[in-house]
Amino acid sequence: MRKFNKNDTNEGCCNYYLLKKFNWMLFKENDDRLYDQNAERRFVKKLGKYLNYAQIYQKLKDLDPRLDIGTTIRFFLTQFYEKAIQKKYNRDEAISELHEIICYAALSEVPGYFDFSQTMLTWEESIINSLYIMDNGSISNGIMENRNKIIKDMKDNANGYRNFERFRNRIIYCLNSETIYMGVPYRPIVRFQRDRNKQNAERRQRGESRVYKKRPVKNKSLPG
Repeated sequence: MRKFNKNDTNEGCCNYYLLKKFNWMLFKENDDRLYDQNAERRFVKKLGKYLNYAQIYQKLKDLDPRLDIGTTIRFFLTQFYEKAIQKKYNRDEAISELHEIICYAALSEVPGYFDFSQTMLTWEESIINSLYIMDNGSISNGIMENRNKIIKDMKDNANGYRNFERFRNRIIYCLNSETIYMGVPYRPIVRFQRDRNKQNAERRQRGESRVYKKRPVKNKSLPG
């Protein structure tokens, strides 16, 4: 979009409008509307033509060849993950397929894709390992990321801690699911609140929600 001036009255204005209004098409891969050339056309006032989504999508990719290359690489990577999760090829085939995508991204002229390819190459083995089930679950650092987020939220909530021992005790207290609070374990409290909210929602759907009436105001006589 930086190549075009939105205030121009020539073709550049339309190109800026295309990238501003229809950039969401570049992030779609399973939308049939982008590939149906016979779909109904609608009048685009800014472009002065009757176009459908497939024609607009083609115009977007024609603006710059790097857009077409970038969307193609993203499509290959999405297909790779979908096939890997569905176990459509073995480990050696997955490594070969991922390596081809990394090379394709490294040799492309799309800004940012070279750094992306280097990151993928660094973590290539970890990516492959995360696609396979071990001990009834896949290898993932999601749990650690969750714990780190909780700790960061505690620091932000308290605006920092001066005493490390107090901060450490706070972390242990919050991350322990069996911590006692007011004499009742934490999980039963959450379960009780969830059941209570569910019962209240069902009661409201049946029209049995409690109606609170305003308390009558007593007329106070003025003194004298």
